[in-house]
This record gives sequence, structure tokens and C-alpha cells, in this order.
Amino acid sequence: MKIAHVIPTDGRGGVEEAARSMAMRDNLNCDFKMVFVAGESLMTDKTRVLPARYASRHDPRAYFDALRRLRQFAPDLVICSLWRTLPLGMLVKWLNPRVKVVCFLHVARPAHVVDRLLYLLAMRASDAIWFDCLATFQGRAHGASKPGRIISFVTARFRPFSAEAKPPCPRFVSWGRLNRQKGIDRALRLIAELVAQGVDASFDAWGPDDGEKTSLVALAAKLRISDRVHFRGAIERQQLPEVAGSAAFFLQLSRFEGMAMTVVEAMQLGCVPVVTAVGEIATYCKPGVNAIVVEVNDLPAAARELRHVLDDPAIYAALRSRALSEWSCAQLYADDIAAAAAELV
Repeated sequence: MKIAHVIPTDGRGGVEEAARSMAMRDNLNCDFKMVFVAGESLMTDKTRVLPARYASRHDPRAYFDALRRLRQFAPDLVICSLWRTLPLGMLVKWLNPRVKVVCFLHVARPAHVVDRLLYLLAMRASDAIWFDCLATFQGRAHGASKPGRIISFVTARFRPFSAEAKPPCPRFVSWGRLNRQKGIDRALRLIAELVAQGVDASFDAWGPDDGEKTSLVALAAKLRISDRVHFRGAIERQQLPEVAGSAAFFLQLSRFEGMAMTVVEAMQLGCVPVVTAVGEIATYCKPGVNAIVVEVNDLPAAARELRHVLDDPAIYAALRSRALSEWSCAQLYADDIAAAAAELV
């Protein structure tokens, strides 16, 4: 079985990280290729990458090149992720109806009108519709003309840097793109509120700039927390255990989400998530059980709850233990993709 996963460009988002986790698996029972419309792949081993000839996803030639590569590979199944790939998937289906085409949705609401319209068309033209979580299914399945399938977005079995919970410290960390969706600006305001309440808080925000870093640096200066906030840049996956081990909490106050793969990773790595109840986060992050769920309109209350947890190591240890166990039995992404593809083909 030959599977091609089409993605606009390689990057540090959850879609790309998940696809790379499948490409790096040794024991796949299929011939899997990543097809980026444009740009270089971040993969060191490019055995499972069909390389692009063009640098920009805005170059029309890149889409013709992607179509050429797909036809040469001759897949049994084409998976299309993110709205820019959907016209390619529909064109592949039109040129060769034998090929199964999957429309894969990764966020609970469309980013803009073009995103919404292209997905509505693609959901009708494709052979199957996959969703990264229940929240995405509930938010987007109303336009589907066929049953959908939820794919596990647990990409790996992570182990925490330290097996035992240390006494909690006011160190916060995040990793992911620096863009408005992820709510890093909200996180900075929470850090400022903690400092105002006498907490010696610090925050390391890892991840590539996606247009927000300049404004975030300015906001940190305005809130007078520049010495407490550090933008560390992109992070490699092998660094995650050590980075997570240096902090007690994973801080991500997103405006909207699908599965939020970074939160899943952080829980497996022993960080207590401090999050907003958006997307699938609202299902697996349970306030006072395995997470601290923030109401962004009342940051002082969130800061008081964090102070309470910091003052009581037993409460922190219980939150951390339940966060660690949340994903212990989940099926891995690569296995679920392979099983779903086999059924469809």
C-alpha cells in the first residue's frame, strides 16, 4: 500500500510533526511518503520525502510540481492536510478516480473564508474525512457528506526527564509557533499577574516566529517582565524531555485549537498544563484533576490558583501524576493512520 501525505511546507506545527513521526517509523507496513508543495524538508533522512523543486508555496509552479511528483509515485491513498493542499487532492481524484483521497482536518474552526469553502468542497469530493480529535469533528463535520474518522494525535511515547515530582517551582515553558492562535500574549499577562502577586515566575517560550515575536517582545517590556520571559527559538524533539524537565508547568492559553499536540506532549513529559478550555483541550485537561484551566477574563483568579498549587507540593504531585497517566494507553498516530488507510484502500 502506497500512501502520500501532502502538506504545504515543512515546519514546526502539529501537522508536520505528526507526519514526520510516521516517516521516522521503522516498522511501517506501507510505503509512506511526505509530499511538501514547496520548500526544503526538515527531515535529516529524506528517504520518505518526495522533494520539492520550488521554494515558495505562493509559486503556482510548485503545485504543478507537486502534482507531477504524486503521479510519478502513483499512491493508493493521498492524504491532504491544510487548505492549500485541497485543490491538489481534488485534482488527483479527477485525474485518477482509483486513487483514494482523504480530507484531513486539524482545527475546530476554519481560519478564514477560503479555508472554509475549500474544505466544504474537498469533503464532498474525497473518499474519506479524518479529524485530529473529537472537538474538530464536532466543529467541522456539519459540512461532511460521508462519515468521519478521528485519528489519534499521540505521536510518540515520551518519558519525563525525572520520574519523581520535584517540589513545584514557578517556572513555565511552552513550545510551538509564535502566533496569535497560541495565546502567548495571554501567557505573558498571566506571568505579569503572578509577579504582581509576589511570585518569582519565569517563562521560556520555545518555537519559531510566526509573525508575533516582535509584538510579544514589546508586550513583555510593557508589562515589565522582559527579564523573566525568554524566546528561545525553534526546538528539536530530542530536546523536549530536558526542556520540560526544567519547568513545572506548560503554559499555553490558546484562542482556538484542534488536538493541541504540544499539550499532549507536555503532559507525557511531566509538566502540569496551564491552558484554556478550547478545542480538544477541554476534554482531556480536567481542572483540578490533571491541569489548571484558565479563564482569560480573570487572570488574577488563575494566578491565585497557581499560588495555591505552588504552596502545596502534594497537590502539584497529584496533578502531575494524573497528567502523566492520561495518555499511557493511547494508540500512536502512525499505527492509527496505517490502520485507517488499510481499511479505506
